Parts: sequence; C-alpha cells; structure tokens
Amino acid sequence: MLVACSSRDDNMSALYRQIDHAIANSSALVGKKEERIHQLRSHLRQAKEQSLRYDIADSLYREYSAYKNDSAVAWALRCYRLAMHVDDSTQRVKAVLHLVDQYTKSGYFTEAAGYFSKLHPECMSASLRCRYYDVGADLYGNFGYSTEDPVMKNHYWQRSIDMRDSGYKVMPPRSFIYYNNKL
Repeated sequence: MLVACSSRDDNMSALYRQIDHAIANSSALVGKKEERIHQLRSHLRQAKEQSLRYDIADSLYREYSAYKNDSAVAWALRCYRLAMHVDDSTQRVKAVLHLVDQYTKSGYFTEAAGYFSKLHPECMSASLRCRYYDVGADLYGNFGYSTEDPVMKNHYWQRSIDMRDSGYKVMPPRSFIYYNNKL
C-alpha cells in the first residue's frame, strides 16, 4: 500500500513540476500563439478564393477557441458566413458545429440549440457525426445543468446521454473523443 501511495505522490510531484514549467513559460506560449494568429490574419487578407478564406478562418477559430472566447465566437460566426458562400456541405456543417460548441461554452444555450437544430447527422461523414454527437451531448448536458425544473433536467440529461451513446457507435474506439467521453 505504501508503494502505491509513493507512486501516486511521485506522479503528483511530476504533474506539479509540469504545471510550474507551463506557468513559467506561459508568456512564451502566448507569444507563439499570437504570432500564429498574426500570420493567419495576414494570410487571410491576401486570400481571394472563398474556400481558402474559410480554411484560414477555421484555423483562426481553432487558435482562439480555448484562448479568447469572444474572439472564438466572432471567428465561428465568420466561418459560418464564409461557409454559406462555398459549395461544400462539410464546411457548412463544421461551421455550424463551431458555433454550437462555442455558444455552448459561452452559456448561449438558446443560440446553440437554434443552430444545432439545423443539423442532420444522417447526412454527415462519420467524423462529423462524432463531433455532432459530442457537441450535442455537451449542449444538452449544459441545458440539464442550468434548468431548475426537475422534469426538464431529466429530459436534457437523458438527451445528453443519448447523444453520447450515439457517438460511441460512430467514434473510433482509440480516439481522444472516445476516451474523453468514457471518463
């Protein structure tokens, strides 16, 4: 039993060292991220083709998604607007999923649900369906968490579970999203 505790203490110490290292280097990491964002914005200004503009806007959304929420929402909206002018259903679905995900993270559940209702998973590739079910599980889980009505709470949590379970049917078993949902 002491060996198990010692091993856990060593793991925690290693984790704390990694966190301390990340904090100490955070300004360098932020600088690198800001440089990537600057380069992407520069490329976007030069891009003429709508499909390329969408791809760059998508990259900017991804840079901002866990970095600056208000900017992530703005870039998700820009992706959506660009995707509506491109003859590529995959880009349109990805753009809507970006909006739903970011609106959910922001607490704008009504907006997220409005965009989510526009999607039809049966028309999506397997990888987009994985994302659809993951985003849907998060959306409905947040609805369940935020309501005080016990009937609606159970309804939304069940919808979240159903989304998660549907996702397991199409997720590759060794994927990050599969493991993340299993935890």
